[in-house]
Amino acid sequence: MRHQFYLILHLIGVIVLFYALGGLSLHTVTGGTREFPQRRWAMVIHGVGMMLVLIPGFGL
Repeated sequence: MRHQFYLILHLIGVIVLFYALGGLSLHTVTGGTREFPQRRWAMVIHGVGMMLVLIPGFGL
């Protein structure tokens, strides 16, 4: 595959990763608890972001 494809996919992964970390940080700053039901979805988005950073990183 082309180098640009991996680069764009890698950058999308970084953006998604920071999106998830920002959401979890905002939740913590506003006094959120561990029992927050959407916390699981934030962790799933974080995992997807990590996969999008890791896998295309090998192609670069």
